[in-house]
Amino acid sequence: MFGLAEEGRYTNSAKAITPLAVYRFPVSALRNRLAKDADLEFHFICKLIHELRETQRHVFLLARRRALSKVAMFLQLLETLQVARGERTAEIYLPMNRSDIGEYLGMSLEAVSRAFRGFDRARYHQEPGPDSI
Repeated sequence: MFGLAEEGRYTNSAKAITPLAVYRFPVSALRNRLAKDADLEFHFICKLIHELRETQRHVFLLARRRALSKVAMFLQLLETLQVARGERTAEIYLPMNRSDIGEYLGMSLEAVSRAFRGFDRARYHQEPGPDSI
């Protein structure tokens, strides 16, 4: 969820890296709907708290100094999302290329590549081979 404008000004932006559906609701319509449906209001507040928690994790991740730590935390985040969707975690799906990962983590492409090479050396990471699905 994103785009709750303050006085008509947006402070955030988003970039889709996978297909998605987007819905737009005027704040006044949302406010009226929430006032009429306490259950929906509760779930909306839960979603806002979840988004705040994810933003806190992202800020914490950005504050990390070492590239390897940042990438490891990023991979752990992706694994957690896969678990939440009920997906297997024998492999972690990377929906972003290394350049996008670097942008998300506040790192250069080279630093991201070095971190993945570090995982390769430690046998934590393996590029998908021709037999991978």
